[in-house]
Amino acid sequence: MTQGNLRILSPDGRFLAFSRTFPTEVWIRDLRDSTETLLYVGRPLVYDMAWSPDGKMLAITNGAHAKYVPTGDLWRVDVPQGTVRQLAEENGGSPHFSPDGRWIAPVRTYWSPRVSLAIMRPDGGEHRLLFDYLLSQRLEWASDSSGFALALTRMGASEPSEKELWWVPTDGDPLQLGRLVDAGDVQWQPGAQRLLYTPLHQGEQALLHLANRDGSGDVVVPGSQGMILRGLYVGEASGWSPDGRWFLAANSSGHFYLLDTHKLDAPWPLDVEIVYGWLDAGHYLAGYSRESYVDLQRCVPRGACEFLAHIPGRIAALSYVNDCGKQRSARR
Repeated sequence: MTQGNLRILSPDGRFLAFSRTFPTEVWIRDLRDSTETLLYVGRPLVYDMAWSPDGKMLAITNGAHAKYVPTGDLWRVDVPQGTVRQLAEENGGSPHFSPDGRWIAPVRTYWSPRVSLAIMRPDGGEHRLLFDYLLSQRLEWASDSSGFALALTRMGASEPSEKELWWVPTDGDPLQLGRLVDAGDVQWQPGAQRLLYTPLHQGEQALLHLANRDGSGDVVVPGSQGMILRGLYVGEASGWSPDGRWFLAANSSGHFYLLDTHKLDAPWPLDVEIVYGWLDAGHYLAGYSRESYVDLQRCVPRGACEFLAHIPGRIAALSYVNDCGKQRSARR
């Protein structure tokens, strides 16, 4: 269809945004009539892009080689007009829009493991640095856009497996809610009320844990030994269903499982070869890969799958928008 990098669909599925290099350009393709429009020409290297929830703007992070490469500059580009405004110099980071589109939380990753986190308006106003000198972080916006939950590890922490749990309101100061004593990967439930995590020190023998956002109510998921929370998806996409009930996980052998976080039964093994993510709260996208084709299927949790499409060749990367307007990406 077209060539480019960082391909992301608009929330309504109308536009495909992508970047090209030499020179650095950002384009959008109207999927209704296949017309392409040049939106932005800038400094070398586009590091990240994100659509606003209403699909009316793109947040783009890029910058010259002399800058801290993973941080870059943050720009706002209106769609489809192409009006450009710079929001941040050098400390752009990966942009995370609030659900109502009124805030952006840029996550900045430097050449060292250092990570920092800020918040700002889409016009660049009310820019506040919230945290710096972090080793890692995972954030999730609340459904009402009142703030976001954050799990972080600080650089120089005596225990790198300890995760601090914070609530960051848009109209006040961050508040620490609690902590996880031994946590590796963390995946927030949509809406940020609960989280799944894997203990770090237990290695491949670890069981999944489900806890409230302040770390209370910590329970072990039976039958989840050796399962991983990430590795199936690209970027920030997770295995949570949009309604926060189901979670798609896998083990180190590449077998896929479905977890019902309301009942906490043993994870249900899935009879599919590939899982791409959630189409909506009641359906996930899966498939089977053969030598010359891929069959895509639409599956119901703990139910049947129906055939969607027969794709010749192999799928190297796949992007789609679910019924919540959220971008999903998967790569094999």
